[in-house]
Amino acid sequence: LARTLQQLAQGERQIEVVRQMLVEEPGYDSYKLFKLLDPESNGYIDRIALKTFLRKHNIYINDEDAYALIRRYSSSTQPMNYAAFVQCLEPIGSPVRNKKSKSVLSLPSGIEIKQFTSAEERLMVYKMKTELELERTLKVMKELMSEEAEYSLYDAFRDADTNESGYLDPHEIDQALQKQGIFLTQVELSALLNKLDKNHDGKI
Repeated sequence: LARTLQQLAQGERQIEVVRQMLVEEPGYDSYKLFKLLDPESNGYIDRIALKTFLRKHNIYINDEDAYALIRRYSSSTQPMNYAAFVQCLEPIGSPVRNKKSKSVLSLPSGIEIKQFTSAEERLMVYKMKTELELERTLKVMKELMSEEAEYSLYDAFRDADTNESGYLDPHEIDQALQKQGIFLTQVELSALLNKLDKNHDGKI
């Protein structure tokens, strides 16, 4: 479990770097990026649209891969809307990511879609490719964990929950990993917590 969390933390850190590079592009516009995957203006991106977009960049994925990517942007395998897309596109600390309600985001109207800069599109493709590789790696590691006779997620959680509160805070996670000889940087720990803490209340 500790090694899986380490892999997740390092992978999410790399993705976070790409997010930061993306938003720092002079012509960055989240809506234009969304339109690249939703050229027919459906208002959402499904597995078919995702597979079609990546195929244009010589990245071929199956339905399982597509759903794995969609789950990173949404809470289920249902098509992702613009709000969910932006939440996962922008870096930790972005004003959009920090909004209390995703429902406040809606598709801008009356925007003329101009030719997109190759740098932004290339960075988004690289981000998705990195996310896909991470999801595939984690899937294999989870399968290996489940085959371990002595593995128990409940016991691992209970051992890490030192104050017996029923949830883990950042310090407890960091301490649990250090006991296993894994020392994360602050950036890696923040990226890991951002991934695990679904409602962003500082508890897992």
